[in-house]
Amino acid sequence: MEDSNFQRLFCGIQTYDWGMKGEDPLCQVFQIYEKAHFQYRYKDNRNMLKKSDNYAEIWMGTHPNLPSQNDQGKPMTEKLKFLFKVLSIAQPLSIQIHPNKAQAQVLHKSQPKLYPDSNHKPEMAIALSHFEALIGLAPKDEIIKNFQRQFFINQEFFFGRNPKIIYYIGEGQWNSFKNSGDPDDKETLQRIIGTILNWPDQILLEVLEQYNWPVKCCPSLLEAYGNIKDMDLGYIFALIMNHVTLKPGDAFLINPGQIHAYLYGNIIEVMANSDNVIRCGFTKKPRDTKAMIEIIETNMSDFNKVDPIIVRKKGYLQKQYATNYEEFLCISHQVDRGVKSDIFPIMKNAIIICLLGQGPNISYLKRGMCNDNERNEFVNRIV
Repeated sequence: MEDSNFQRLFCGIQTYDWGMKGEDPLCQVFQIYEKAHFQYRYKDNRNMLKKSDNYAEIWMGTHPNLPSQNDQGKPMTEKLKFLFKVLSIAQPLSIQIHPNKAQAQVLHKSQPKLYPDSNHKPEMAIALSHFEALIGLAPKDEIIKNFQRQFFINQEFFFGRNPKIIYYIGEGQWNSFKNSGDPDDKETLQRIIGTILNWPDQILLEVLEQYNWPVKCCPSLLEAYGNIKDMDLGYIFALIMNHVTLKPGDAFLINPGQIHAYLYGNIIEVMANSDNVIRCGFTKKPRDTKAMIEIIETNMSDFNKVDPIIVRKKGYLQKQYATNYEEFLCISHQVDRGVKSDIFPIMKNAIIICLLGQGPNISYLKRGMCNDNERNEFVNRIV
Protein backbone atom coordinates (compact mmCIF):
# COMPACT_ATOMS: atom_id res chain seq x y z
CA MET A 1 0.00 0.00 0.00
CA GLU A 2 1.02 3.62 -0.06
CA ASP A 3 2.16 3.77 3.60
CA SER A 4 1.93 1.76 6.80
CA ASN A 5 -1.86 2.29 6.94
CA PHE A 6 -4.35 0.19 5.04
CA GLN A 7 -6.81 1.95 2.78
CA ARG A 8 -10.04 0.76 1.25
CA LEU A 9 -9.73 0.10 -2.49
CA PHE A 10 -12.40 0.74 -5.09
CA CYS A 11 -11.76 -1.58 -8.01
CA GLY A 12 -12.98 -1.70 -11.59
CA ILE A 13 -14.79 -4.51 -13.36
CA GLN A 14 -14.56 -5.99 -16.86
CA THR A 15 -17.87 -6.81 -18.58
CA TYR A 16 -16.61 -9.31 -21.16
CA ASP A 17 -19.20 -11.42 -22.97
CA TRP A 18 -18.04 -14.64 -21.27
CA GLY A 19 -18.83 -13.32 -17.76
CA MET A 20 -21.74 -14.44 -15.61
CA LYS A 21 -24.81 -12.23 -15.42
CA GLY A 22 -25.18 -10.19 -12.24
CA GLU A 23 -28.55 -11.83 -11.65
CA ASP A 24 -26.88 -15.25 -11.50
CA PRO A 25 -26.65 -16.17 -7.78
CA LEU A 26 -23.31 -17.86 -8.51
CA CYS A 27 -21.71 -14.66 -9.84
CA GLN A 28 -19.01 -13.83 -7.28
CA VAL A 29 -17.77 -10.75 -9.17
CA PHE A 30 -21.17 -9.06 -8.94
CA GLN A 31 -21.54 -9.91 -5.25
CA ILE A 32 -18.08 -8.59 -4.38
CA TYR A 33 -18.48 -5.46 -6.48
CA GLU A 34 -21.92 -4.66 -5.09
CA LYS A 35 -20.84 -5.15 -1.49
CA ALA A 36 -17.51 -3.33 -1.73
CA HIS A 37 -18.68 -0.32 -3.75
CA PHE A 38 -22.27 0.27 -2.84
CA GLN A 39 -21.89 -0.32 0.88
CA TYR A 40 -19.17 2.28 1.23
CA ARG A 41 -19.24 4.66 -1.74
CA TYR A 42 -22.62 4.63 -3.47
CA LYS A 43 -25.03 3.84 -0.66
CA ASP A 44 -27.90 5.75 -2.25
CA ASN A 45 -27.28 4.59 -5.83
CA ARG A 46 -27.63 0.83 -5.82
CA ASN A 47 -29.83 1.06 -8.90
CA MET A 48 -26.73 2.02 -10.88
CA LEU A 49 -25.87 -1.69 -10.99
CA LYS A 50 -27.56 -3.59 -13.81
CA LYS A 51 -27.97 -7.23 -12.90
CA SER A 52 -28.59 -8.08 -16.55
CA ASP A 53 -24.99 -7.09 -17.43
CA ASN A 54 -22.03 -9.44 -17.58
CA TYR A 55 -19.69 -9.31 -14.59
CA ALA A 56 -16.58 -11.13 -15.80
CA GLU A 57 -13.65 -9.81 -13.74
CA ILE A 58 -12.85 -7.46 -10.89
CA TRP A 59 -9.27 -6.12 -11.00
CA MET A 60 -7.33 -5.22 -7.85
CA GLY A 61 -3.97 -3.57 -8.39
CA THR A 62 -2.17 -0.86 -10.31
CA HIS A 63 -2.14 -2.08 -13.92
CA PRO A 64 -2.78 0.99 -16.12
CA ASN A 65 -5.57 -0.79 -18.04
CA LEU A 66 -7.80 -0.73 -14.92
CA PRO A 67 -6.07 0.68 -11.81
CA SER A 68 -7.74 0.54 -8.41
CA GLN A 69 -8.55 3.78 -6.56
CA ASN A 70 -8.32 4.82 -2.93
CA ASP A 71 -10.96 6.56 -0.81
CA GLN A 72 -10.19 9.88 -2.48
CA GLY A 73 -10.83 8.45 -5.94
CA LYS A 74 -7.15 8.59 -6.88
CA PRO A 75 -5.02 5.73 -8.27
CA MET A 76 -2.53 4.13 -5.91
CA THR A 77 0.85 5.83 -6.25
CA GLU A 78 3.02 2.81 -5.46
CA LYS A 79 3.14 0.34 -8.35
CA LEU A 80 2.55 -3.29 -7.40
CA LYS A 81 4.33 -6.23 -8.99
CA PHE A 82 1.18 -8.33 -9.00
CA LEU A 83 -2.36 -8.11 -10.35
CA PHE A 84 -5.17 -9.67 -8.31
CA LYS A 85 -8.53 -10.66 -9.83
CA VAL A 86 -11.76 -12.53 -9.25
CA LEU A 87 -13.35 -14.12 -12.35
CA SER A 88 -16.94 -15.33 -12.84
CA ILE A 89 -17.01 -17.44 -16.00
CA ALA A 90 -20.19 -18.52 -17.80
CA GLN A 91 -18.71 -19.20 -21.26
CA PRO A 92 -15.22 -20.28 -22.39
CA LEU A 93 -12.45 -17.71 -22.38
CA SER A 94 -10.11 -17.59 -25.35
CA ILE A 95 -7.56 -20.35 -25.85
CA GLN A 96 -4.41 -18.46 -24.98
CA ILE A 97 -0.84 -18.33 -23.82
CA HIS A 98 1.28 -15.64 -22.16
CA PRO A 99 4.87 -14.62 -23.02
CA ASN A 100 7.94 -14.73 -20.81
CA LYS A 101 9.79 -11.49 -20.06
CA ALA A 102 12.08 -11.57 -23.10
CA GLN A 103 9.21 -12.42 -25.43
CA ALA A 104 6.98 -9.76 -23.87
CA GLN A 105 9.57 -7.06 -24.51
CA VAL A 106 9.73 -7.97 -28.21
CA LEU A 107 5.95 -8.18 -28.58
CA HIS A 108 5.31 -4.90 -26.74
CA LYS A 109 7.86 -3.08 -28.87
CA SER A 110 6.48 -4.43 -32.17
CA GLN A 111 2.73 -4.38 -31.33
CA PRO A 112 2.08 -2.12 -28.31
CA LYS A 113 -1.68 -1.96 -28.92
CA LEU A 114 -2.02 -5.74 -28.82
CA TYR A 115 0.56 -6.27 -26.05
CA PRO A 116 0.19 -3.31 -23.67
CA ASP A 117 3.22 -3.93 -21.44
CA SER A 118 6.66 -5.57 -21.48
CA ASN A 119 6.17 -7.91 -18.53
CA HIS A 120 5.68 -11.66 -18.32
CA LYS A 121 2.37 -13.08 -17.07
CA PRO A 122 2.67 -16.27 -15.03
CA GLU A 123 -0.58 -16.75 -13.14
CA MET A 124 -2.05 -18.86 -10.37
CA ALA A 125 -5.77 -19.64 -10.10
CA ILE A 126 -7.69 -20.86 -7.04
CA ALA A 127 -11.18 -22.27 -7.51
CA LEU A 128 -13.99 -20.62 -5.53
CA SER A 129 -16.67 -22.96 -6.94
CA HIS A 130 -16.92 -25.95 -9.24
CA PHE A 131 -14.49 -24.99 -11.99
CA GLU A 132 -13.61 -26.37 -15.43
CA ALA A 133 -10.66 -25.49 -17.65
CA LEU A 134 -8.45 -26.68 -20.47
CA ILE A 135 -4.87 -26.57 -19.18
CA GLY A 136 -1.76 -27.60 -21.06
CA LEU A 137 -1.29 -30.27 -23.72
CA ALA A 138 -2.58 -33.75 -22.94
CA PRO A 139 -0.33 -36.85 -22.92
CA LYS A 140 0.58 -38.12 -26.40
CA ASP A 141 -1.57 -41.29 -26.20
CA GLU A 142 -4.65 -39.21 -25.39
CA ILE A 143 -4.03 -36.83 -28.31
CA ILE A 144 -3.72 -39.80 -30.70
CA LYS A 145 -6.92 -41.38 -29.35
CA ASN A 146 -8.89 -38.14 -29.68
CA PHE A 147 -7.71 -37.43 -33.24
CA GLN A 148 -8.56 -40.95 -34.40
CA ARG A 149 -12.06 -41.06 -32.91
CA GLN A 150 -14.89 -42.46 -34.97
CA PHE A 151 -16.41 -39.95 -37.35
CA PHE A 152 -19.52 -39.75 -39.47
CA ILE A 153 -20.74 -38.62 -42.87
CA ASN A 154 -24.47 -38.17 -43.52
CA GLN A 155 -25.23 -39.66 -40.10
CA GLU A 156 -23.28 -42.87 -40.88
CA PHE A 157 -20.25 -43.81 -38.81
CA PHE A 158 -16.97 -44.75 -40.49
CA PHE A 159 -14.20 -46.85 -39.00
CA GLY A 160 -10.80 -47.96 -40.18
CA ARG A 161 -9.71 -44.89 -42.08
CA ASN A 162 -8.42 -41.51 -41.05
CA PRO A 163 -10.85 -38.61 -40.50
CA LYS A 164 -10.30 -35.34 -42.32
CA ILE A 165 -8.54 -33.84 -39.31
CA ILE A 166 -5.60 -36.15 -40.03
CA TYR A 167 -5.88 -35.69 -43.79
CA TYR A 168 -5.52 -31.92 -43.43
CA ILE A 169 -2.74 -32.21 -40.88
CA GLY A 170 -0.90 -34.34 -43.42
CA GLU A 171 -0.80 -38.10 -43.10
CA GLY A 172 3.00 -38.15 -43.27
CA GLN A 173 3.31 -35.62 -40.47
CA TRP A 174 0.66 -37.42 -38.43
CA ASN A 175 2.28 -40.85 -38.87
CA SER A 176 5.62 -39.37 -37.83
CA PHE A 177 4.05 -38.15 -34.60
CA LYS A 178 1.97 -41.26 -34.00
CA ASN A 179 4.72 -43.81 -34.66
CA SER A 180 7.55 -41.94 -33.00
CA GLY A 181 8.95 -43.78 -30.01
CA ASP A 182 9.39 -40.46 -28.24
CA PRO A 183 6.51 -39.90 -25.76
CA ASP A 184 7.44 -36.21 -25.70
CA ASP A 185 7.76 -35.50 -29.43
CA LYS A 186 7.49 -31.74 -29.00
CA GLU A 187 8.92 -30.67 -32.35
CA THR A 188 6.46 -32.71 -34.43
CA LEU A 189 3.54 -31.60 -32.28
CA GLN A 190 4.57 -27.98 -32.70
CA ARG A 191 4.53 -28.43 -36.49
CA ILE A 192 1.08 -30.04 -36.28
CA ILE A 193 -0.22 -27.14 -34.19
CA GLY A 194 1.26 -24.70 -36.68
CA THR A 195 -0.54 -26.48 -39.52
CA ILE A 196 -3.88 -26.38 -37.66
CA LEU A 197 -3.48 -22.69 -36.80
CA ASN A 198 -3.02 -21.86 -40.49
CA TRP A 199 -6.08 -23.75 -41.75
CA PRO A 200 -8.46 -21.58 -43.80
CA ASP A 201 -12.07 -21.43 -42.66
CA GLN A 202 -13.27 -23.94 -45.28
CA ILE A 203 -10.96 -26.69 -43.98
CA LEU A 204 -11.95 -25.97 -40.39
CA LEU A 205 -15.60 -26.21 -41.40
CA GLU A 206 -15.06 -29.59 -43.10
CA VAL A 207 -13.24 -31.01 -40.08
CA LEU A 208 -15.76 -29.83 -37.50
CA GLU A 209 -18.81 -30.93 -39.52
CA GLN A 210 -17.44 -34.46 -39.89
CA TYR A 211 -16.32 -35.05 -36.34
CA ASN A 212 -18.19 -37.03 -33.70
CA TRP A 213 -17.84 -34.83 -30.63
CA PRO A 214 -18.11 -36.81 -27.38
CA VAL A 215 -19.65 -34.97 -24.48
CA LYS A 216 -16.88 -36.24 -22.21
CA CYS A 217 -14.31 -34.46 -24.36
CA CYS A 218 -15.35 -31.09 -23.01
CA PRO A 219 -18.88 -30.86 -21.61
CA SER A 220 -18.85 -27.11 -21.00
CA LEU A 221 -18.35 -26.50 -24.74
CA LEU A 222 -21.13 -28.70 -26.06
CA GLU A 223 -24.88 -28.51 -26.42
CA ALA A 224 -27.08 -31.49 -25.60
CA TYR A 225 -26.21 -34.63 -27.57
CA GLY A 226 -22.64 -33.48 -28.06
CA ASN A 227 -23.22 -30.88 -30.78
CA ILE A 228 -20.72 -28.05 -31.02
CA LYS A 229 -22.07 -24.53 -30.58
CA ASP A 230 -19.91 -22.61 -33.07
CA MET A 231 -17.44 -23.39 -35.83
CA ASP A 232 -14.35 -22.38 -33.90
CA LEU A 233 -10.73 -23.50 -33.95
CA GLY A 234 -10.94 -23.85 -30.18
CA TYR A 235 -12.74 -27.18 -30.52
CA ILE A 236 -9.68 -28.67 -32.23
CA PHE A 237 -7.53 -27.59 -29.30
CA ALA A 238 -10.00 -29.22 -26.92
CA LEU A 239 -8.81 -32.52 -28.41
CA ILE A 240 -5.17 -31.96 -27.51
CA MET A 241 -5.52 -30.30 -24.10
CA ASN A 242 -6.12 -31.57 -20.56
CA HIS A 243 -9.75 -31.12 -19.47
CA VAL A 244 -9.53 -30.28 -15.76
CA THR A 245 -12.31 -30.15 -13.17
CA LEU A 246 -11.57 -28.53 -9.80
CA LYS A 247 -13.43 -28.13 -6.53
CA PRO A 248 -13.28 -25.03 -4.27
CA GLY A 249 -9.80 -24.53 -2.83
CA ASP A 250 -7.99 -26.40 -5.62
CA ALA A 251 -5.29 -24.36 -7.35
CA PHE A 252 -3.00 -24.52 -10.36
CA LEU A 253 -0.16 -22.55 -11.97
CA ILE A 254 0.06 -21.37 -15.57
CA ASN A 255 3.64 -20.82 -16.74
CA PRO A 256 4.57 -18.60 -19.73
CA GLY A 257 3.92 -20.43 -22.99
CA GLN A 258 1.45 -22.92 -21.46
CA ILE A 259 -1.78 -23.07 -23.45
CA HIS A 260 -5.01 -22.81 -21.46
CA ALA A 261 -8.65 -21.75 -21.53
CA TYR A 262 -11.01 -21.32 -18.58
CA LEU A 263 -14.45 -22.79 -19.24
CA TYR A 264 -16.79 -22.29 -16.29
CA GLY A 265 -16.86 -21.26 -12.64
CA ASN A 266 -15.49 -18.69 -10.17
CA ILE A 267 -11.80 -18.30 -9.43
CA ILE A 268 -9.31 -16.11 -7.65
CA GLU A 269 -6.52 -15.28 -10.09
CA VAL A 270 -3.20 -13.69 -9.21
CA MET A 271 -0.40 -12.97 -11.66
CA ALA A 272 2.56 -10.81 -12.46
CA ASN A 273 1.36 -7.29 -13.27
CA SER A 274 0.66 -7.78 -16.98
CA ASP A 275 -2.19 -7.97 -19.48
CA ASN A 276 -0.32 -9.66 -22.34
CA VAL A 277 -2.43 -12.38 -23.98
CA ILE A 278 -1.76 -14.34 -27.20
CA ARG A 279 -5.03 -15.85 -28.47
CA CYS A 280 -6.00 -18.51 -31.01
CA GLY A 281 -9.56 -19.73 -30.36
CA PHE A 282 -12.93 -19.08 -28.64
CA THR A 283 -12.52 -15.34 -29.15
CA LYS A 284 -13.59 -12.41 -31.29
CA LYS A 285 -10.47 -10.52 -30.26
CA PRO A 286 -7.37 -10.32 -32.48
CA ARG A 287 -5.43 -13.57 -32.89
CA ASP A 288 -1.68 -13.73 -33.33
CA THR A 289 -0.94 -17.02 -35.09
CA LYS A 290 2.74 -16.27 -35.62
CA ALA A 291 3.38 -15.52 -31.94
CA MET A 292 1.31 -18.54 -30.85
CA ILE A 293 3.38 -20.94 -32.99
CA GLU A 294 6.66 -19.44 -31.81
CA ILE A 295 5.88 -19.21 -28.08
CA ILE A 296 3.64 -22.19 -27.26
CA GLU A 297 5.27 -24.78 -25.01
CA THR A 298 4.54 -28.26 -26.38
CA ASN A 299 5.25 -30.33 -23.28
CA MET A 300 2.66 -33.12 -23.08
CA SER A 301 1.89 -33.66 -19.41
CA ASP A 302 -0.61 -33.09 -16.62
CA PHE A 303 -1.37 -29.57 -15.33
CA ASN A 304 0.67 -27.85 -12.60
CA LYS A 305 -1.31 -28.29 -9.41
CA VAL A 306 -0.50 -26.00 -6.46
CA ASP A 307 -0.97 -27.69 -3.10
CA PRO A 308 -1.43 -25.18 -0.26
CA ILE A 309 0.48 -25.31 3.00
CA ILE A 310 -2.29 -25.71 5.59
CA VAL A 311 -1.79 -24.55 9.18
CA ARG A 312 -4.36 -24.59 11.97
CA LYS A 313 -4.06 -21.49 14.16
CA LYS A 314 -6.08 -20.17 17.05
CA GLY A 315 -9.46 -19.16 15.71
CA TYR A 316 -8.79 -19.75 12.01
CA LEU A 317 -7.42 -22.06 9.32
CA GLN A 318 -4.65 -20.71 7.12
CA LYS A 319 -3.88 -21.95 3.60
CA GLN A 320 -0.80 -20.59 1.84
CA TYR A 321 -0.56 -20.95 -1.95
CA ALA A 322 3.00 -20.34 -3.11
CA THR A 323 4.92 -20.76 -6.39
CA ASN A 324 8.47 -20.08 -7.57
CA TYR A 325 7.48 -16.62 -8.81
CA GLU A 326 8.50 -13.80 -6.51
CA GLU A 327 5.72 -11.45 -7.60
CA PHE A 328 2.82 -13.16 -5.87
CA LEU A 329 1.62 -15.36 -3.04
CA CYS A 330 -1.93 -16.05 -1.87
CA ILE A 331 -3.02 -16.73 1.71
CA SER A 332 -6.52 -17.77 2.74
CA HIS A 333 -7.71 -17.20 6.30
CA GLN A 334 -10.92 -19.06 7.09
CA VAL A 335 -12.13 -17.83 10.45
CA ASP A 336 -13.86 -20.35 12.69
CA ARG A 337 -17.62 -20.04 12.90
CA GLY A 338 -18.62 -17.82 15.80
CA VAL A 339 -15.28 -16.00 15.96
CA LYS A 340 -15.99 -12.29 15.60
CA SER A 341 -12.52 -10.90 14.97
CA ASP A 342 -8.84 -11.69 14.88
CA ILE A 343 -5.56 -10.02 13.89
CA PHE A 344 -3.56 -11.58 11.06
CA PRO A 345 0.06 -10.84 10.15
CA ILE A 346 -0.11 -8.95 6.85
CA MET A 347 2.78 -8.61 4.41
CA LYS A 348 3.80 -5.31 2.88
CA ASN A 349 1.81 -4.22 -0.18
CA ALA A 350 -0.96 -6.73 0.50
CA ILE A 351 -4.46 -6.67 -0.97
CA ILE A 352 -7.17 -8.21 1.20
CA ILE A 353 -10.56 -9.35 0.00
CA CYS A 354 -13.38 -10.74 2.15
CA LEU A 355 -15.42 -13.38 0.35
CA LEU A 356 -17.85 -14.42 3.09
CA GLY A 357 -19.15 -12.71 6.19
CA GLN A 358 -18.07 -9.29 7.42
CA GLY A 359 -14.78 -7.83 6.27
CA PRO A 360 -11.99 -6.90 8.66
CA ASN A 361 -12.06 -3.46 10.25
CA ILE A 362 -9.25 -1.49 8.65
CA SER A 363 -8.32 0.15 11.96
CA TYR A 364 -7.50 -3.29 13.40
CA LEU A 365 -5.17 -4.36 10.59
CA LYS A 366 -1.53 -4.53 11.62
CA ARG A 367 1.39 -5.15 9.34
CA GLY A 368 3.38 -8.21 10.44
CA MET A 369 7.14 -8.60 10.49
CA CYS A 370 7.49 -9.73 6.86
CA ASN A 371 9.86 -9.08 3.97
CA ASP A 372 9.42 -6.30 1.45
CA ASN A 373 8.27 -8.39 -1.51
CA GLU A 374 4.87 -7.43 -2.84
CA ARG A 375 2.34 -10.09 -1.90
CA ASN A 376 -1.42 -10.44 -1.74
CA GLU A 377 -3.95 -12.26 0.37
CA PHE A 378 -7.58 -13.16 0.31
CA VAL A 379 -9.63 -13.66 3.45
CA ASN A 380 -12.38 -16.27 3.37
CA ARG A 381 -14.20 -15.15 6.50
CA ILE A 382 -17.16 -16.85 8.15
CA VAL A 383 -18.84 -15.25 11.18
